[in-house]
Formats: sequence, C-alpha cells, structure tokens
Amino acid sequence: MGLPPIVGIIMFAVACSSEKKPEPEAIYNYFQGPSEFTITGTLKTYNVMAFLPPIKVPTLLTAGEFDEVGPTLVEGFAAKIPGARPVEFPGAAHLTPWDARDENLKVVREFLRAADSTDAGLRR
Repeated sequence: MGLPPIVGIIMFAVACSSEKKPEPEAIYNYFQGPSEFTITGTLKTYNVMAFLPPIKVPTLLTAGEFDEVGPTLVEGFAAKIPGARPVEFPGAAHLTPWDARDENLKVVREFLRAADSTDAGLRR
C-alpha cells in the first residue's frame, strides 16, 4: 500500500518547525526523486486507491487532455469515490486553470454551487 498520508503531513510539520529547514528540493526529491519523468522517491510504491471509497463529500477531479497524470487515471480515481465527478479539459495539460481558464472556472463554480446547495449535503 505504500506510505500512509500521515507521513507527508509529519514531514511537512517537521520541516516547518525545525530550526534548520530542509530545502524544498530535498523534500521534493524525498517524495518524487530527482526527475519529473521517473519516480524513484518514496511515492513510487504509494497507492491511494484504498483511501478513496470512504470519501463521503462531493468530490471534483479534473485533468487536462494532455495531462501527465492522464484523464484515464483520474477517471479511475473518480470511479472509486462514491458520486465523484471527473472532468477532462480538452486541449489542456496539467495546469488546467491556466490552459483552460474559462472552462475550469465554469466547472469549479458549478461544482461548488452544487456542493453548497441545501440538496447536496454530506453523503452518508
């Protein structure tokens, strides 16, 4: 299953509370590794899938058509979260607020309005 999410929280807390703070690159390399293209850090074996089904709040997952994460992976995550909404932004890459600004704003606003409505509530 890999590292539990708490490991990242603890590392962040330690980094923020230490007198000698680690460089951001050191933290990135610990998790990712030194390359964007090959994960060699601690995240290499991390698997989040078991943590998805218990999510009980409205969830929006987005990806650009050319996102390195990939719409297929995001759709797979969404399939594991009850009621999640996956959205793919055509022509966009990883930074959808930049690559598909207007569509991204529209989708996020619609999602937040629906999640905030009295009909949405928390899923039980």
